[in-house]
Amino acid sequence: MAEVAGVYLFAFGAAESIAVTSVLSSQFAVIAALIAHVLGERISSRQWAGVAAVTVGVVVITLTRL
Repeated sequence: MAEVAGVYLFAFGAAESIAVTSVLSSQFAVIAALIAHVLGERISSRQWAGVAAVTVGVVVITLTRL
């Protein structure tokens, strides 16, 4: 069900703004790791470093666009 919902939301987002949708879809690995953590899976320190790096990158890009 989650996959079908994801495809639907991707299609809806692409109709609204393909740029925003493409950036959000590139975050799939980070989102999947965070959901896995919420569901009880252990996340290694390298994965946490990746989540932090992506988060910092998105914040920096967002702040430079303001």
